[in-house]
Amino acid sequence: MQRFIDIAKKLLPLKRWLMSSNEALLMKTISSTDSQNIKQQSNESKNALHIGIASQDHREQTNKWQYSPLLRFFIHMMLITDEKLSIAN
Repeated sequence: MQRFIDIAKKLLPLKRWLMSSNEALLMKTISSTDSQNIKQQSNESKNALHIGIASQDHREQTNKWQYSPLLRFFIHMMLITDEKLSIAN
């Protein structure tokens, strides 16, 4: 995971990321100086940290964000092309 985040930070600035979780976990995570530029959404029903690429939600007139499918595509490409990653058949 750390290797993935290091690669992703080089490809996409942190201001383009979206992070969501419950308020307590967000406050604990966002407190680091590395994560202060990341967009965040609080959702008390989430007990895990969700990280993705932020895409503006144009369905509403408000300034809301949604997750872009680009990150899923990037992860699939990494799984296919990463020679150091061992995947059990």
